[in-house]
Amino acid sequence: LMPTILLVDDRRDAHLTVGNKLEKLGFAVTCLDSALDIAKHVIELLPDVVFLDMNMPELDGCEAAQILKSNAETMNIPIIMVSSHATPADLELAVQSGCITLMSKPIDEEEVRQLLTSIFEKNAQEAAKDGEAPNNGEAPSDHQEVEPPAIP
Repeated sequence: LMPTILLVDDRRDAHLTVGNKLEKLGFAVTCLDSALDIAKHVIELLPDVVFLDMNMPELDGCEAAQILKSNAETMNIPIIMVSSHATPADLELAVQSGCITLMSKPIDEEEVRQLLTSIFEKNAQEAAKDGEAPNNGEAPSDHQEVEPPAIP
């Protein structure tokens, strides 16, 4: 089963350029040209990762990211923001909106491959961690990030 990516960008040429790069890397890509109804689309598709264009007319990437992060069904899906003119201030906005990072368009194939690989590895580790210790309906404890004791 191919990992799925939802690409949301109001420019059709980005669907081709970014979409083709992602497909070449082995992802099934679905494209939307507006972030309106983003939560509905994401809940229907449940993609592994969402790529959001930062600057879109009706609803910009930051607003769309905040909508996804505030919905229980979509809050854990990683979001990558993309922008034609990414500035440090834009990166800060993207991260504040709940995105992992901001990538400049045209996206660099190697950079996106490394980023997606690290996302999927992290998800696999977390899934494995979740599988090891079923928490019997208890709330997750706050002290999970404890360093393992050093073996002398």
